[in-house]
Amino acid sequence: MTMRNTSEEYVVLANSRNEYCLWAAFMDVPSGWEVQYGPDVSDNCLEYVRNNWSIN
Repeated sequence: MTMRNTSEEYVVLANSRNEYCLWAAFMDVPSGWEVQYGPDVSDNCLEYVRNNWSIN
């Protein structure tokens, strides 16, 4: 299980396969991923994913 710091800022990334991940805001975005939301605290990022992710 990955532990996350709830006070640090994260971004929500998505790739072309509509996969989402939380990524530490201070890190470079990996190739093939784009920022969809943030930076914000992890709880708000997770809420964004819950409200915007759809299974195709």
